[in-house]
Amino acid sequence: MSQLIEGVKIVYTPLSITNLEDRVFLNSGTKQASNAINNELILYAKTVIIPQKSWRKPRKVEQKILFNNQFDQEAEFWVTIVKLPQEIKNHLKILKDVKEPRILQSTLEKKMLLIVLN
Repeated sequence: MSQLIEGVKIVYTPLSITNLEDRVFLNSGTKQASNAINNELILYAKTVIIPQKSWRKPRKVEQKILFNNQFDQEAEFWVTIVKLPQEIKNHLKILKDVKEPRILQSTLEKKMLLIVLN
């Protein structure tokens, strides 16, 4: 079994999403990607790795390693999870259906044009 080590913390604040312990999951690591997933052919580069499917909630001892309620170190040693305001979510909805990187650029350009015209 893998063991967590001290490192980057997930900092929770009053602005964070509540119940982080119910929203953060761990797994046993990564594996080399296969070109066949659920009987679909997905072309991965030979160096691609994907997460194992062994997701689980962190145990109490792991939560103590993962979570912190203070920004007591330099910024590169923590992340935080916040709830985005609805206005930002509305702007991001246009990206939901983008499936290919080349389409993303034109979608963003159209959105910027609409913002400028309004």
